[in-house]
Amino acid sequence: MQPEDILTGLGDTAAVFAGFSGIVAALGARSVTELPPVSRFRFSNLLVISVSTCLLAFAPLVLGAFSLASSLIWAWSSAALALFALLFLIVRNTTRRRIRAAQVTSGRPWMAVFSISVLVSVGVTQCANTIGWPLSRGAALYVAGLFGLLILSGLQFILLALDSAPVEE
Repeated sequence: MQPEDILTGLGDTAAVFAGFSGIVAALGARSVTELPPVSRFRFSNLLVISVSTCLLAFAPLVLGAFSLASSLIWAWSSAALALFALLFLIVRNTTRRRIRAAQVTSGRPWMAVFSISVLVSVGVTQCANTIGWPLSRGAALYVAGLFGLLILSGLQFILLALDSAPVEE
């Protein structure tokens, strides 16, 4: 399978998660603003990660249309992915701390640790791919980084859906 096919599949899957996030919001409340803070946080994470993964999956294809060298395509794409992962980590960590300070229940600590680990790993591997160390620039690390974001989207979706399910009495 060619990297372009994998990227297209990842982009399609991320778009599906973004679409289903609206359904999940409808299951638990009439409006996203009516969701509890932790669910609203997960919803926004799901939406931002999914849409970003979708857009980033198509970045190498768009850059390829400009007849750039393959190594430059993967370097620029990896730089964009690293920047997204690190900025998202910083912004969302600040929001998570604010939510945690304002309420008694803090969600699932394992998810915070897992998310931070994945985002840091994506940032580091993409920086390595950008500079071409220790491997030459290529699709493998980029596709793996997008797959990591897709895993985060999937987990956010699962947790949001589980928390939105009606409680049986």
